[in-house]
Amino acid sequence: MVVDCLTLWVSNVLLKAIGPERDADMMAPREWTAIEASVVNETQALLRDARDRDLTLILVSNEVG
Repeated sequence: MVVDCLTLWVSNVLLKAIGPERDADMMAPREWTAIEASVVNETQALLRDARDRDLTLILVSNEVG
């Protein structure tokens, strides 16, 4: 399984967790804790699915620097 691009995948998970009605710039730190947990849960689900299906997982990230 290829996730191309990892940055976009994480961005989509964040946007899903934040929701369209909230302004990310105005959110309290405690709200970000719940959003961080969502990213962790989605990541664990991705890894679990790859493991359960015995897939090779390739994560592609943007070049930086």
